[in-house]
Amino acid sequence: MGDLRDLQISLRTRHKMMVERAESLRKEIEDMQTESVVLDSTAKVIQELVSRISAGELEELNKLITWGLQTVFNEPFTFQVDVKTKREVKYFELSLFKGSNQTSIKSNGGGVQTVISLLLRLYAVSQLKCPKVLFLDEYFPNLDADRIPTFVEMVTTLCKEHNFDILCVSHHLESVNAAADTRYHLVSGDKLKKMKTT
Repeated sequence: MGDLRDLQISLRTRHKMMVERAESLRKEIEDMQTESVVLDSTAKVIQELVSRISAGELEELNKLITWGLQTVFNEPFTFQVDVKTKREVKYFELSLFKGSNQTSIKSNGGGVQTVISLLLRLYAVSQLKCPKVLFLDEYFPNLDADRIPTFVEMVTTLCKEHNFDILCVSHHLESVNAAADTRYHLVSGDKLKKMKTT
């Protein structure tokens, strides 16, 4: 009798674990489907941008990112975006040069990738017909501390020129405070307190 009871308990426990695992897998599948929809939408936006970008706009983008990299890093970077076609699908090919030598974007560290990523997004959002807001959430971890003020100044200048608002979340208060029109601090873990600007 005891063996039968142990078997029942074991089977119920396994059943409960299997139901929990099935629910977890269902949630994972839902998340993957949602991500797939977002990726499809993003791909359509990028494809639209690639298909209608002119040679002049590509040159403007190249100049913007080259200027940004040279401003933040004070090194002879040159950035180049080309439109390529593969199997009748157009795509962007990104190239980075340091001096006259082509170099890998990844091999230049996270700071270079951060600047390129931000400027590409800034350019893409500037092409949309919607309110222009740039969200930066802890956007500085890949930059050396001495480069952050220059980066913040560059972003602020570009956003003013292109009528962007910036919503920035950061622990680098010194750099962000200097550029902020309005500041809020998180207090007590869940309340925002408006701070005076300097």
